[in-house]
Amino acid sequence: MPQRQRIKNLERFRDDPHEVLIATDVAARGLDIPHVEHVIHYQVPRTAENYVHRSGRTARASREGLTILMMDPSEAYLYAKMCRTLNKSKFINLIFYLRLTELWISKINNRNTKYEIVLSK
Repeated sequence: MPQRQRIKNLERFRDDPHEVLIATDVAARGLDIPHVEHVIHYQVPRTAENYVHRSGRTARASREGLTILMMDPSEAYLYAKMCRTLNKSKFINLIFYLRLTELWISKINNRNTKYEIVLSK
């Protein structure tokens, strides 16, 4: 993607509180994007440092935020390594099974149906 398009996408994301930005690790550092409430990792970061930087896009300036990490079972070793490095006791772990996740994704993609997903402790 050309740099001009990247800048335009980032500005649009900054200006619209309902916008979604899909990015690589390049966006994990050096960008100050205020008011990010959620970061969704679609794969386990290769290092704990990358996880911290990616997740650091949310909960800035003492605000609360939510980081969600999706992983394939083949990435479990990376997740375990990251948890050891970052002190796993600080994480709230919610395990979603792939088949169930795929079912929900297909339901959400059905535009004729409305869903509200609520997670509680």
